[in-house]
Order: sequence, then structure tokens, then C-alpha cells
Amino acid sequence: MKNKIKFISFFVVMVLFSSCTYKGMYYYGNYSNTLYSLKKEPTKENIENHTNELKRIIDFSIENNISIPPGIYCEYGYQLKARGLNEEAKKNFLLEKKVYPSSSMLIDRIVKQLNSGGK
Repeated sequence: MKNKIKFISFFVVMVLFSSCTYKGMYYYGNYSNTLYSLKKEPTKENIENHTNELKRIIDFSIENNISIPPGIYCEYGYQLKARGLNEEAKKNFLLEKKVYPSSSMLIDRIVKQLNSGGK
């Protein structure tokens, strides 16, 4: 009986401590679900939900001092560009390049198009 109580106590303590902080390399939130909904039905509501989820991922990652997942800044920038928010989009594209220098070639082309007024 004593061992059973120790086990249950240990289990409860571990569950409580493990839920206190996020320890993964990247945080993806509800990205998969919102992207699936967007691809399945590209409605304004699904576009908005996915854009909001991208922003939540960025905010959560910054607040918890973890790396922004690859491509998230870029995808968020794309969503902003689609709304005509070119300066905000450009800022996010450049953040992607800063965090992931291997994306420089692609990002430079996108920014060049933005600067020239291209689509």
C-alpha cells in the first residue's frame, strides 16, 4: 500500500512539473489543423484563422525564448502581403532571413519583388 501511494504521488508531481513549461525545440501550436482547414476550404474565415495561428506561434516562441519554426515568418509575411500590408510583410520576410540565413536567396528575390511593386 505504501508503494502504491508513493507511485501515485510521484506520478502526480511529475505531471504537474511537466506541464509547467514548454521544452520543445519549436512550437507549432495548432498550425497543422489551421493549414489543413485552409487547404480544404480556402474561405476568408480559414485564411484569418491560419494567419492568426501563425502570429500566435511567433508570439509564443518569442515569449518563451524558443526558436521560431522555419518558414513561419515567411508564411506570415506572405499572408500579410496578400492583404496589401507590404511593409509589414517585408519585415517578416527579413526576419526569416535573419533567423534562417539559408533562406537568403529566396527572401532576397521576394523582397526585390516587393520593392519593385511586383506580385
